[in-house]
Amino acid sequence: MILVTGATGRVGRHVVGQLLQAHEEVRPVSRNPERAALPAGTAAVRGDLAEPESLRTALVGVDRVFIFPAAAPLDRFLELARDAGVRSVVLLSSSAAADEEPNAIGRMHLMHERAVAASRRSPTPTPTPTPTPTTPPRR
Repeated sequence: MILVTGATGRVGRHVVGQLLQAHEEVRPVSRNPERAALPAGTAAVRGDLAEPESLRTALVGVDRVFIFPAAAPLDRFLELARDAGVRSVVLLSSSAAADEEPNAIGRMHLMHERAVAASRRSPTPTPTPTPTPTTPPRR
């Protein structure tokens, strides 16, 4: 399942629509899900990247995330996503992040790009292997 932040905005709405056309299971996120007006059969869940804990429940069962960035840092959200088992993150960024001296928007996007890159390098929790009983060979 793919969690889409900013799902009711100009970009997010199209991301949701294209994912649905590709027969993907989508969980749209909105600060105001009651006003989401998304395609039939799709219900937005309440959440806000500025309040990462609000997305903890939304991340259950999600393995991929599309992030339409907000001004808030992404670090805590990315930790929650990793802990929930998310294996892939796509971040919508801006070419302004690549400027030699980025403006405020470029700096925000650069901050997000660095957070996503750092989260990819973070150790992913791995389940402890369950020992399997061994039976000695018969003689």
